[in-house]
Amino acid sequence: MNYIDVTTLIPQKEPYIMVEYITDISPDDVTTLYKIKENSPFVRDDKMQAAGLVENIAQSCAAHIGYYSPDGIRIGLVGAVPSLEIIKAPRVDDILETTVKFTARAFQMSMAEAEIRCAGSLMAKGTIKLSLT
Repeated sequence: MNYIDVTTLIPQKEPYIMVEYITDISPDDVTTLYKIKENSPFVRDDKMQAAGLVENIAQSCAAHIGYYSPDGIRIGLVGAVPSLEIIKAPRVDDILETTVKFTARAFQMSMAEAEIRCAGSLMAKGTIKLSLT
């Protein structure tokens, strides 16, 4: 399987990188992988916090946008998280597989639905609104 390293597609730097590879991508979808690190600023008591899951979804969106952007890396902001359901908090060393489907785009705004899985089990799902600068 050919993975795409996202470090050239997103503006974040360590320790704030919450996605590592793209495993599948199309104009409306992206799937990414991320192994949770102990030194992540979003880990407390060995568990990824809600903010880390939102950041993982946002960076998965950013990797998709960077991949398709003729201008390369784009800076974006999370405009809203209309819904986020955390079924189970993932732990350090878990590998997150995040799938994002863009459902709407207008001007510099995007809306996407996301699911985060670990070893096939659904950990979280939600909707995010992003604004590109």
